[in-house]
Amino acid sequence: MNATTTQAVPASQQLIRPPSPDQLDSMLQVVPSTSWLTLSVLGLTLAGALVWSIVATAPVTAKADGILLTPSGVADVAAPASGRLVDIAVRPGDRVRAGQVVATLAQSDLDAQLAGRRLELGKLDDQQRRIRAFLQTEAGARARVDAEQNTMLQARVASLTEQERTLRDMVAANERLASQGFVSQERLLQVRNQLQQVRSDRAEAATAITRLRSENDTHATRSARELLDLDNRRSALEREIGAAKEELGRKTEVLAPSDGLVAELAANPGEIVGMGAPVMRMLPGAADQTGLVGLIYLPPGAGKQVRVGMSVQVIPSTVRVQRDGYIFGEVTNVSTIPATRESMMRVLKNSALVEQLTRSGAPQEITVRLMPDAATPTGMRWSSGTGPAQPVGNGTTAEAKIVTSEIPLIALVFPQAERILARIGL
Repeated sequence: MNATTTQAVPASQQLIRPPSPDQLDSMLQVVPSTSWLTLSVLGLTLAGALVWSIVATAPVTAKADGILLTPSGVADVAAPASGRLVDIAVRPGDRVRAGQVVATLAQSDLDAQLAGRRLELGKLDDQQRRIRAFLQTEAGARARVDAEQNTMLQARVASLTEQERTLRDMVAANERLASQGFVSQERLLQVRNQLQQVRSDRAEAATAITRLRSENDTHATRSARELLDLDNRRSALEREIGAAKEELGRKTEVLAPSDGLVAELAANPGEIVGMGAPVMRMLPGAADQTGLVGLIYLPPGAGKQVRVGMSVQVIPSTVRVQRDGYIFGEVTNVSTIPATRESMMRVLKNSALVEQLTRSGAPQEITVRLMPDAATPTGMRWSSGTGPAQPVGNGTTAEAKIVTSEIPLIALVFPQAERILARIGL
């Protein structure tokens, strides 16, 4: 049979079959044409990201702990004298005014001295009343006797004056008669002696009247002096009592040194406290929270990187940073030497807090001004816009992040990139 039989070609042979002569001039297509647009967009994106990572920067921060206080810090309310604490009139969180009595001390010695002086004053008043009554009675009796004596003496003077006038006339008449020889010289001398005696008696009576008046004046002066001495003793005793009361008040009343907020109690009623020992601690200053500053204590070494004017992110311990954000701040002062425990205790008055802040060594004290914003409830500028609704109180602990420098974003992935960019001036 001459018929031609057609056989199927295997697939493996078809793959290696040489192209036909018509296909030798065609271009080989490696990537589809629609993919070039995608590759271009991807390349531009990578180039933009590279440029952005070089131009954009990330902040380098130094973290530290601190506290928000008024510029006055924490103040001790000290006992004015040694004594037993009998009463505390305030509690932590209470606001007090300058000079307000916040606690009371017992001063048994001063109480006894004051009671003794008051008892002495009472006895003196009783003595003064009795002496005054006696002098008044005596003066009344003397006045009656002196009036009678004065009446008698005045009558005697009047009588003697009349006798003197009569005897004077008799002497004149006897002198005329004696010159005529009708009266003897003996009689004339007798009359003259009588006149002289009457004159002497009248002078003596007048002197007695004067002496009586002088004695009255002397007695009145002596009585007045005695009463004046009693008055002076009473005035001196009253001054002593006043001084004792003032000293007692000064040593028993514990006064707030300024306006502020009671932070904590340092002693309990019934305890004996020494002179100058803290009874409580307070945060001086007004209630306006916009007057707060941040006292930040950086660990050793980190503080040397901080300069005045650097930005600070302050996160109070009473807020949630994810919700409320942080307070914008600015460094206003950097201590030249590390802070000592003693200097920190003078400001913070809290040994536990000082121990916490110095656990890594003597820190550098940084003062931070909290940026104000009257539109927020706290009066401070927050990263979240409004910040928390509740106030940030005086004495609130806080975490701070101080922006010490900025680096390109690419340096976060390739640390050597920062040095390379610095060499080429970028």
